[in-house]
Amino acid sequence: MKWPFGKISSEAGGDADIDAYMKEITMGTGKMPEEDKYTYLKSMRISGEADLERVEKELRKGNLVMLNIAALFQDKAKLRSVVEKTKALAREMQGDLCKVSNEKLLLVPAGMEIVA
Repeated sequence: MKWPFGKISSEAGGDADIDAYMKEITMGTGKMPEEDKYTYLKSMRISGEADLERVEKELRKGNLVMLNIAALFQDKAKLRSVVEKTKALAREMQGDLCKVSNEKLLLVPAGMEIVA
């Protein structure tokens, strides 16, 4: 890409080649960062107890999990069972759990507490 003015003056008083400068700028590698260096907020849709294995895996990594339980509303018994097992999982892992909305629950791993 050619800049219409070619070169611009630098603060040091000399000319700066904007094309060369722009070629040197990088905006990142495009790779995901190493996961163990960061804490993530993972959003998951839950349709049954089998999905709780993914939740447990994320909590063990130290990530927060936002659960969307809307798919369970058609079966109240299944909804109650999944919510009870989610509570037990939070207790077992020494994490915390709270209701964010009618459709969403937030789980945090050990070492974090939800304060309302």
